[in-house]
Amino acid sequence: MQFLAEQKPDAHLAPPVGSLAHYRLLEWLNFLSAEVHQLFKPLFWDGPEDEKKQARDSLVRRFDYIEKHLNKDYLMGDEFSVADAYLYVLSRWLEAQQFDMSQWPKLQAYQERMAQRPSVKQALQEEEI
Repeated sequence: MQFLAEQKPDAHLAPPVGSLAHYRLLEWLNFLSAEVHQLFKPLFWDGPEDEKKQARDSLVRRFDYIEKHLNKDYLMGDEFSVADAYLYVLSRWLEAQQFDMSQWPKLQAYQERMAQRPSVKQALQEEEI
């Protein structure tokens, strides 16, 4: 994600390299990758039941943390970033895994905002999702 953002700086998908906001973006991308994304593996690949339960419990804790930080329109504030593209996909995976989304009202509002973005609508249509 970071690579893509840096290849198209005119798209403003990431704060300028070297800025504090850029390092915050890296924090979020690393968190989403290392702490959230990998937890879906036992759920998607039909892991043992104890691994599934542990993954579900861990995902709830991770999304509780995200919920506490969704205080603006986007993960990093008022501007869309590649972290939002990543978070949106992960949040849709929660729905696919039958999580109770009502426990995260800010995340639900975030998903609704993201779903209204023309680029998201186009991607979902092209992928037939």
